[in-house]
Amino acid sequence: MPLSPGDPAPWIEAVTPFNPRFSLATLGGRFTILVVFETAAAPETRAALARLADAKLRRDDYRWKIFAVTATAADIEDPLLAEVFPDQRVFLAADRRVAAALNAREGGAILPHWLVLDPQTRVVGVGGLARIDALIDMISRLPRAPDFLGPDPRAPVLLVPHVLEPQLTRAL
Repeated sequence: MPLSPGDPAPWIEAVTPFNPRFSLATLGGRFTILVVFETAAAPETRAALARLADAKLRRDDYRWKIFAVTATAADIEDPLLAEVFPDQRVFLAADRRVAAALNAREGGAILPHWLVLDPQTRVVGVGGLARIDALIDMISRLPRAPDFLGPDPRAPVLLVPHVLEPQLTRAL
């Protein structure tokens, strides 16, 4: 079973065109979208990627970033991937370790699907590539990362040093 809403994303490391050991854990603080597939040449994948490209989603790196997870290294050269995943944001999962960590395997193959991770890297959305329009809709409605948790979750604190006597401070 792929990851489900509420599941924490595994802290995977994978090869990317710009970093041989890119860590998914570094993406916290904003929404992260992962589009997982075996190869961009598969008809279902191609159609989903074309639909993402046609959606012309407004790039917003402070709010969300989108990455591909592919088992096919040649996909990096695909112009459609370059359009959908700017700055070569492609995880290479050729050894299938990344797909296994994401629970994205079905038999021996990678199960094509998408995941949306919240700023705390928990899954908030998942769907098959046939439901790519649901992903596009979800991306268009993502809040700013600071607004995700609602009002500021920290308690208001006022720090006033050296007001209490040292003995009272120790007793407290």
